[in-house]
Amino acid sequence: PFTAPNNPLTSTVFNESGVLRASQPDFASPNDTIRVFYNDEHAFTLGVRQVAVKVSGSTTTTNFPLTTMPANPGSAANLSVGSTATTGDFAALDPSGRPMVPALFITDLTIKGANSLAGDWQYGGTPIPPHFISGTWKGTVKTIDRTKNPATVTITPDADPSKNNWVLGPGSDAVPGGLTNEGFGGEIRWNVSDLRVNLTTGIGSTNAADPTLSSGVFKGHTFRLQFMVHGGDQNKTGGDVGQSGSTVTIPQ
Repeated sequence: PFTAPNNPLTSTVFNESGVLRASQPDFASPNDTIRVFYNDEHAFTLGVRQVAVKVSGSTTTTNFPLTTMPANPGSAANLSVGSTATTGDFAALDPSGRPMVPALFITDLTIKGANSLAGDWQYGGTPIPPHFISGTWKGTVKTIDRTKNPATVTITPDADPSKNNWVLGPGSDAVPGGLTNEGFGGEIRWNVSDLRVNLTTGIGSTNAADPTLSSGVFKGHTFRLQFMVHGGDQNKTGGDVGQSGSTVTIPQ
């Protein structure tokens, strides 16, 4: 964390960055994938699959589609990541306001300036879910209790699957050597060619109307990438989450 004037989010502590055991590559090109290798004593969190709102005399429960493991270890693409809301009761955020889904944030440094952080989470960037995951993962349940004043919000992770260590599922990449193993391993992956950026704002987007990095309009551009993944216990103040980053350059 760092402290920027008038932006308290820059002081948010990422207390589990060690669970991101490795990320590849440090510098990527259009045909690359951004690969994050996770390992911890719990499976990583894919998203919020259910929100329960408790009021006096009743509880309203809303379910959201979340991709489940097809096997252990498993792999999946075309993911359902639970609630994607960022505001309101269904907001899939940890107590510090970070997305529960593994998320990537993009800043076009050619548009915004070489030192810009405009697309980072701390500055309101758009979270982009992964394109592929492998290993072991699970969901969480968010409970809002309005019978208390003030209302309380609790994030309850699902039970862990069986340990898979560093054995990942079909289609996964080779795990870098020498990484710590605490029992639950995973790979989270984004396709550089499928990432989108808004040409006006210069930050990442999930809007299909915005061009992809492979569309040809970003030739010669350099992009800052920030990514974060939540651990599977969420027992630390503000939530258990790690972050790291990479750089992408599109050739002329």
